[in-house]
Amino acid sequence: MKSIIRIFALVVRYFYLIKTSFPRILELMYWPTFQMILWGLISKHLTNSNDTAVLIGGVLIAGVLLWDVLFRSQLGFSLSFLEEIWSRNLGQLFVSPLRPLEMVLSLMTISFIRTIIAIIPAALLAIPLYSFSLFQMGFSLMLFFSSLLITGWILGIFIIAAIIRFGVSAESLAWGAIFTLAPLSAVYYPVETLPVCGELGGEPVWAPLLIGLGVHELSMSPAALPEVRFVLRHSTAAELRELAAQVVACDDAARTRALLQEFAAAKLKLR
Repeated sequence: MKSIIRIFALVVRYFYLIKTSFPRILELMYWPTFQMILWGLISKHLTNSNDTAVLIGGVLIAGVLLWDVLFRSQLGFSLSFLEEIWSRNLGQLFVSPLRPLEMVLSLMTISFIRTIIAIIPAALLAIPLYSFSLFQMGFSLMLFFSSLLITGWILGIFIIAAIIRFGVSAESLAWGAIFTLAPLSAVYYPVETLPVCGELGGEPVWAPLLIGLGVHELSMSPAALPEVRFVLRHSTAAELRELAAQVVACDDAARTRALLQEFAAAKLKLR
């Protein structure tokens, strides 16, 4: 019971910092709403371009809002800790009965509150502006939201550890570290756009399967390029999609490998 009281007291402290400062509340809501409006206009322009390749509807809006859940959860976690450093209150907290786990739980709670304050107005505003509701995802939205929150908290813990270890000179990580994940998070483009690195993309047996599954870019060593290029040049898009469908339907690893080897061997015989 005492542990819950200590956690609640710390959450109330952080909440009062937000409640009593209109600029803090405005800052929380401003950036998610601004990004939603900006990318909503871009999405609307692309949708009206009459190009079927860019009819993406609310995909960009959903991606931006969900990315902001991750960003805000991590930032809210880290900034609440930094508030203690900036106000020189961290020493007082450490000499109190407050345990490290209790502080982490309080940071998680206030991070959740800050994220809700930031995301809900932007998500609601997207409904009248762009006829897009993030809430139509239903139960999937809850899973996404929970996963992104937990990921943001984990990143926040690592950032706080770096700040404790290296001092306030590392506080810029609270704003910048999260963006190292942005290129791999597929916020503004499908996952298939990301290149496949490693030896798999350089194998003439596996490369046709990857292309058939929708991967558009492969990374490989120069020595592997001639064979892979030959197999792909002598394959049609329909053949690659059919191969991918056969592999997906196959429930035996040996049969899957045999299918891929037969396909690659048939193409290489054309040399």
